[in-house]
Amino acid sequence: MSRSVLVIHGAGEPRRRGGKVYREPMLGKALGPEYRVQAPRMPQPTNPRYQIWAGRIAQLIDAEASPVLVGHSFGASMLLKYLEEAAARPSFAGLFLIATPILGPRFPRVRVTARFRVAAS
Repeated sequence: MSRSVLVIHGAGEPRRRGGKVYREPMLGKALGPEYRVQAPRMPQPTNPRYQIWAGRIAQLIDAEASPVLVGHSFGASMLLKYLEEAAARPSFAGLFLIATPILGPRFPRVRVTARFRVAAS
């Protein structure tokens, strides 16, 4: 059985390679067949709104059994904010945040707590 890796891209239209968001084939090749990488295009990437992205992140996480979560840039901030605010804490196997920006007064500082459930592999 392969482990699911979910990648949330940053703001702006994501680059594509072979019809897919470029991180999907790049990471899939690097990680090998034990991992299934998904890097979906997020809604309205050139005009992102937290509530819309949070809803999509919830759908993506709920569709997988304890995925590894990867967020890049704005996507990392949205992923972290979603995890902090989610009423029902999602189960995930790992969390990787890359180039996470500080978003300022529109998005209050996210507190990282130890309330996350991490699934055993």
